[in-house]
Amino acid sequence: MDFMKRRWAVGAAIAILALGVLLNKTLAGMKEPPKEDPPKSMIAPVAVAAVENIPQQALIAFSGRLMSQQKIDVFTEVNGRLLQGAKAFKDGTSFKRGEVLLKLDDTDTRYSIVANRSNFQSVLTGLLPDLKIDYEDGFDKWRVYLASFDASTSIPDLPDVTNEKEKNFLVARKVYNQYYAIKSQEAQLKKFTIAAPFDGIVSQANVNPNTIIRAGQRVGVFVDPINYELEAGISVRDISKIRVGNTATVLSSELQGEWQGKISRISEIVDANTQTVKVYLEVSGSKLYEGVYLNGSINGVPLDSAARIPRFLVVNGSQVYTVQSNKLKLLDVNVIHESNDVMVVKGLEDGTVLVNQVVPGAFDGMEVEIIE
Repeated sequence: MDFMKRRWAVGAAIAILALGVLLNKTLAGMKEPPKEDPPKSMIAPVAVAAVENIPQQALIAFSGRLMSQQKIDVFTEVNGRLLQGAKAFKDGTSFKRGEVLLKLDDTDTRYSIVANRSNFQSVLTGLLPDLKIDYEDGFDKWRVYLASFDASTSIPDLPDVTNEKEKNFLVARKVYNQYYAIKSQEAQLKKFTIAAPFDGIVSQANVNPNTIIRAGQRVGVFVDPINYELEAGISVRDISKIRVGNTATVLSSELQGEWQGKISRISEIVDANTQTVKVYLEVSGSKLYEGVYLNGSINGVPLDSAARIPRFLVVNGSQVYTVQSNKLKLLDVNVIHESNDVMVVKGLEDGTVLVNQVVPGAFDGMEVEIIE
C-alpha cells in the first residue's frame, strides 16, 4: 500500500515539473524580441532640388473655339436672276475686298432709270424759258446743269437755289420730287451687285447661276479666314491676374503650329453655372479654321518672388516635403497661383532641400537617403 502511494506521489511530481517547463517556454515565447535598427536597404532613396525664389508671372491656361472676327450672312435686297460671275460663288472660293461676290441681272431696272433721267431732263428743258423770264439770276446755272446732263450716267447734284421764290417754283413743278425718286432708283440699282466687304472666303453657298433670287433671300456665308477671335472661360480666382492687351501662346492638338494671341476684351459677368468669366482673344495666322478648338496659356500679371514647383509635389493642398537631417519634414506653403501642372508658392527659403519626386508611404519624420 505504501508502495502505491509512493508511485502516485512520484507521478504527480513529474507531471507538475513537465507542466512548469511547458509554461516557462510559453511565457518566454511571449517576450518582445529586441529592437533592431532597420537595414540600410529599407531607407527610401529620394531625389531632391534646391528651392529658388525668383520673380514669377501668372500663366493662365485656357481653351476655346475659334470664331472669325468678320463673318457675314449674305442676303439679297432685290429680285433678279443670278448671273455667272468672274469667280464662282462656291464654298472655298476666296475674294479680295471690292471684288464682286454676286451680280443679279439689272437690265430692266437700269433701262427704267435711264428713261426717268431722260424724262427729268425734258422737264428741266421745259422750265428754262420760265426761269429766264422770272428768275434770270438763276437761269445760267440751270442752263449749265442741263448742258452737262447725261441720261446714261448717274444724275448730278442739283444746283444750289437761294432764292425762295425760285425754290418754290421748282417745288411746284416737282423738280425735287423727280430728282430724289431717280436718286432712290440709282441706290436700288447698286444692290444688284454684291461686293466683298473684306478679304475673305465663301464658307457656305446656297445658290447657283441663272437661279431667280428673291429680295431678302440668304444666299451664303462669307468669312475672314485670317483674323479670328477665341472665346475662353477663365476661373473667377484668376480673372484679376489678366488685363486687356495681355499676350497668349495658342496651340492645337489637331493642327501643327503655334500662334500668338492677345486679349481684346473681358466680360464683366460671371457664368453662374461654371463660375468663369468670358475672355476674348484675337488670334491671327494661316492654317487656322473657323470652329477649331485651341488651347494655350495667357501671360498674366507679374507675381512676387516665389518658387515654381510641379503640382504633384504639393500635398494636403498647401504642404511640401523637404529633407532635414536625412528625414522628411512637412512644411506649410502659400499657393499664390496654380495652373494645370505647376504651382507657384511662397514660404520656402532659398536653398531649401525640396523632395522632387513622389515618395510612396511618405510621412513626416521618415528616414530617407538623398540620391544624386
